[in-house]
Amino acid sequence: MTTREYIWLGDMPVAVIDAVNTATPVTYFVHTDHLMRPLKMTNAAKAVAWDAVWKPFGETFSITSAPKLDLGFPGQWTQSENGLAWNWHRHYDPTTGRYTKPAPLRFVDGLGVYGYVRLSPTNSIDPIGLDTIIITSGFTGHAGMFIGNPECSCQDNLFYDPAGEWKPNNNEPRPTGDTFVGPDANLSSYLDYHKKDDGGHVPETFR
Repeated sequence: MTTREYIWLGDMPVAVIDAVNTATPVTYFVHTDHLMRPLKMTNAAKAVAWDAVWKPFGETFSITSAPKLDLGFPGQWTQSENGLAWNWHRHYDPTTGRYTKPAPLRFVDGLGVYGYVRLSPTNSIDPIGLDTIIITSGFTGHAGMFIGNPECSCQDNLFYDPAGEWKPNNNEPRPTGDTFVGPDANLSSYLDYHKKDDGGHVPETFR
């Protein structure tokens, strides 16, 4: 049995190496779209070895391939045997654009708890099967990850701030690398805090 390894740049796949446990490993270079979803793989001769065309919610329109690549939307591992994609916390069905189970945190996404990225798959991603939002600012280097319902200060919300500090609910600043839960994990409060800290520049958010 041969072994395959993947090379990543952050959360973006950049290469696949097949047969790494043999004397003749083969490297393929992964080309992605703006969502970091694979579209093509090319070999060392720059020839296309794998080519995928996706429908908006991730269903396969066509795949031309010699090697196999089971990566779909970020965080998803496609399963050809059942047509679903494993999305860490639950399975996703690209034919319906919905999850097969409700959100573990029970937050409504779009039309219900089975929804995917508020019905906006060309602009948003959900890498772990929850409603996840990444926040970055190029002005002061602030960054964070929010999981939960951005419309409320719910008890199940979770926010991780790996760098810098902020004052949840106008309390004392919390140290670098802290995790906030419940009402303290308030997305709008975090954005407002760093908007002031960044001289009025609004941090970017990515779903």
